[in-house]
Amino acid sequence: ARGKPAPDCYRLAAERLCVAPERCLVVEDSRQGVAAAVGAGMTVVAIVKGRTFALERGDVRVAERLRDVDLRINENGAIVLR
Repeated sequence: ARGKPAPDCYRLAAERLCVAPERCLVVEDSRQGVAAAVGAGMTVVAIVKGRTFALERGDVRVAERLRDVDLRINENGAIVLR
């Protein structure tokens, strides 16, 4: 019902996937999207593309470009950011 930066869309996605929000990883390229994902309690990779914007408090990692993000699956099946 509410758009970003409200966390509703991310909470709904986690609910539909039957996954706890704290187990979700969101890749976002907008300040509003980062705020929404943090508000939902998710880990966020912010793609900044040369821009500077204040990032929300929370579990936010920053990458210049999407290709700079290195995701791996560990032996326990968890996503690991490098």
